[in-house]
Amino acid sequence: MQAANDLIILVNSLKVFYFVIVDKMRKKNILMILYILFAFTSFGLIFANDMSLIYIISLINGILTSFEYPARSSIVPLLVDKDHLLEANSIRSSLSSINMIVGYSIGGIIVSIFGNDVSFLTSVYLVQRRFLFYVESRKLLYH
Repeated sequence: MQAANDLIILVNSLKVFYFVIVDKMRKKNILMILYILFAFTSFGLIFANDMSLIYIISLINGILTSFEYPARSSIVPLLVDKDHLLEANSIRSSLSSINMIVGYSIGGIIVSIFGNDVSFLTSVYLVQRRFLFYVESRKLLYH
């Protein structure tokens, strides 16, 4: 258990470098790669029959999320005028919180009715839809 705590501390202490890495790369490429990796890790949870494998996949998802947040946050100033940036960030933050509450609630219902496998497949489907929505919205904005 101590090793897991040390690993979490290490990953959290490296978050400073995630912002630097994200700033140097194209946000579009980062997000597309991350959403594909999220789909694979979510799909991998279906076959995880050992708690240590679940912990490893959860750690990988945590690291991916650490890259995704700064990449997603840095896109907002590109989409909104500087005058509306505060409101846009507030709305994004509120929607993110609402999304987590609703997502966990629906996920709990899906797990209780259909089981873990359907829950993970639903997660893979939603990540894939998010990826496609992101790609389509970028096409509309820049073409």
